[in-house]
Amino acid sequence: MSKNNSTNKSIDKEKSNDKKRINNIAQIKIIIIGKTGSGKTSFVNRWVNNTFSEIYKSTIISEYSSKTIKYKNNIYKINLWDIAGQDHFASLIKAFCKDAKGCITMSDIMVPSSLTDAVNWKKNLDENQTLPDGSNIPNILIQNKIDLINEESAKENYNQIKAFVKGTKASKSPVIPISAQYNFNIEAVIYYLCNLPIPKRDFISPPRFVVIRSFDINHPGTEPENLEGGVAGGTLTRGILRLGEVVEIKPGIISKGQKGEHIVQPLYSRIVSLRTEDNYLIYAVPGGLIGVGLKIDPFLTSKDKLKGRILGHPGKLPDIYISIVVKAHLMSRYVGTKSVDKSSSHVGEIKYKEVLLINVGSISIASTAVEISGENRDIIKFSLTPPVCAEIGETVAFSRKLGHCWRLIGWGKVLEGGETI
Repeated sequence: MSKNNSTNKSIDKEKSNDKKRINNIAQIKIIIIGKTGSGKTSFVNRWVNNTFSEIYKSTIISEYSSKTIKYKNNIYKINLWDIAGQDHFASLIKAFCKDAKGCITMSDIMVPSSLTDAVNWKKNLDENQTLPDGSNIPNILIQNKIDLINEESAKENYNQIKAFVKGTKASKSPVIPISAQYNFNIEAVIYYLCNLPIPKRDFISPPRFVVIRSFDINHPGTEPENLEGGVAGGTLTRGILRLGEVVEIKPGIISKGQKGEHIVQPLYSRIVSLRTEDNYLIYAVPGGLIGVGLKIDPFLTSKDKLKGRILGHPGKLPDIYISIVVKAHLMSRYVGTKSVDKSSSHVGEIKYKEVLLINVGSISIASTAVEISGENRDIIKFSLTPPVCAEIGETVAFSRKLGHCWRLIGWGKVLEGGETI
């Protein structure tokens, strides 16, 4: 047998082993929603780090944590996304719930209104994201701070919750009482999550990496010869990224011409490092957060300059649009409002020339409704500032400004792209 044939067989065997290693670890993305102060962060810290503090700062937008466990001879990596509970962050939920396979809805057993708020957050989630088969994301209702009441009151509260969700989509959700402070029933929640259907991951399609953050990791005063390239942080939704690959980033560098038109400069780079938490990788697969080290000027990645971009193989990414046509679905009322007057909380139709905030992937951008058509006036063309890289069929979310806050009013599917760059 020749040396080349032997080498090729060795490479094929290694690729086969790589695929087995990938499939042996089940990646499960879980989002945690609920009102501020209900104990979401306390729950995460208790399970991931086995710590508890009575003093926490409110989560800003979201926080990510993960832990790998063994359950029933399987290895699970649970990726937890703790979503900020302030009402004005409700419009951002779509950016973080993509590919989620489970949801934890947290309520404070000492604050009855937190259950109503938690269920409203879940309703918001169901209207923005579903599983690939169209069904709602599986949910667990959690009664936190169970240590503050006696057993009889806990049972009464449990019955109140079951009565409250009866007849709703949450009626079949398990209700689990916990105490993050005393580490009571935390594992019961995690084992329930491990029994969710293991999500199938697409390793075959060209990679699609959504950039959520970008950084310059060099310290001030670093000598030029010691500078490292920029880093893009985000999640891989499909395909596999490998160390040393050349990748394209869309929309790249956006600027304006003399007449105010948008100009997009293509951005290409080579992957010089892949990292998740404290582990350096030779390839990255869908699931969890990944840091991609690039061989580009760190100025281009500083201060989240690449947020909302898409990274993948050159020529395999969607087009860049300065306008999109969307089939809109509006909610019946605003999320997060507490108005007693139902008429003031009713979501009115989108008007011509109205400016809305649209969530596309991980970015929120200003948009103007420039055309409205359809029998129900639900086919809307939006002009976008700045342009975005979007896929036909992708789900987007709309928010309208009420007072000083942006409130979620609906969602839609991209039917077609308008003008491209």
